[in-house]
This record gives sequence, C-alpha cells and structure tokens, in this order.
Amino acid sequence: MTNSSRQETLPKISRLQLAVYLAYNCNGELYAIRSRPDPDMFPGAWALIDSLLQQMTTAASEYASEKYRAEVEAQVLAQTEDNATRDLLWAIRLNRPTK
Repeated sequence: MTNSSRQETLPKISRLQLAVYLAYNCNGELYAIRSRPDPDMFPGAWALIDSLLQQMTTAASEYASEKYRAEVEAQVLAQTEDNATRDLLWAIRLNRPTK
C-alpha cells in the first residue's frame, strides 16, 4: 500500500481531534502517558495532526516553493473535515509551543 493510499483511508481530522490535541497542550508524550486512547482520537490522528502542522509550518516559511505550498494546502483540504477545522488547525500552527 502506498503512502497516499494509506492516507486516503484515514478518517478526516475534525475539531474533536483538535480539541483533544489542545487538551494535552499539543504534547504527544502527555497523551501517551495516559495509556487510554481518547474515544474521539482515531488511530493515527495524533501523528496526522503533527504531520499537517509540520508541513504547514514549512509551507509558511519563506523558503517553500509555491508548488510545495499548493501541495500542503491540498493535503490540509483533503485531510480535514471542514473550514472551521482548517481555521483551527492554522490557529494552532501559529500558537503552538515550539519544541
């Protein structure tokens, strides 16, 4: 199975998953310590959110090409539920703590 095929089968990120992500201060280690998955988080949701945020940060840099920016925007569009979710994801990208 190719990477793009696997991503197409994943559920889309919604505001529910982003709320859980924010409840743990965007910290996957805190979420993992809990040892009990949140019912609103589908398998791979945390990694997908982290991946989208990382790509969005790179796309927003002055070094990203227009082609890369368009690819990231298309991926965000394809992997999020609606405009409100995308807006929240962009807000998280702007405000999340740096590691």
